[in-house]
Amino acid sequence: VPGGQAVVGLEYGNAGGYENDVVLWCNIPDQASFSSSQPPADFVDPDGHEARWDLGDLAGGDSGGIEFTVDIDEGLSPGVDFELVCSIHDHTDGMAGDTVITLSTIDALAIFEDGFESGDTSGWSDTVP
Repeated sequence: VPGGQAVVGLEYGNAGGYENDVVLWCNIPDQASFSSSQPPADFVDPDGHEARWDLGDLAGGDSGGIEFTVDIDEGLSPGVDFELVCSIHDHTDGMAGDTVITLSTIDALAIFEDGFESGDTSGWSDTVP
């Protein structure tokens, strides 16, 4: 809903060998801005359009999750799509391709007509090769 918030759940895992200094990045477009996360982000740019979580070293089989909230620009019309682009990297390079999360604005009335509930989330999972 324009002027509202969206909650995004991210899960990650390492199906390969030991990886050093793993970070997860999310780029947030101008239509939204970072609000908060659990666990807290290690870096958020001043405009709220980029967030980073330092995951540290991941042994094979390690996994975890991050949940973050973005504030949706109140000037957007219903029916506008925009994309969050998230990626995971180790100390040398990207470990998997970018994951794109598409969010769509809807009219507040449509939430109740379509049966959505407060607290609904959108998420993705990616396995580190």
